[in-house]
Amino acid sequence: MFFLAGNPTCGNAVKGLDVGATGNPTSHYTFDVTGHSSSSMGWQRETYLFVATGAITTLLFESRETSARGPALDNVAVTEVPPIPALSPTLGAVLALLTAVAVWLALARRAE
Repeated sequence: MFFLAGNPTCGNAVKGLDVGATGNPTSHYTFDVTGHSSSSMGWQRETYLFVATGAITTLLFESRETSARGPALDNVAVTEVPPIPALSPTLGAVLALLTAVAVWLALARRAE
């Protein structure tokens, strides 16, 4: 997660930013500075989801602008989301059976 704005003093009105991480596709973000100023940047929250491919992953933020007055970043945060464990075939069958019983009971009550 990060916040994106752009330098409103000059340059293109729409600032471009590429975000990538080791072994993951790059995503392109834009921010239109129209109507914003240095004292009211108009920060917008953005999210880049990636899967770490090793113990160390490089996160890259790269401006698509040719001048020094491009995109602006703030509050970059990386949050680990643990993987969801796969269901064992036995647990999956039990959950399917419980769901079927719950549906059957609901239909039986409705018919009364």
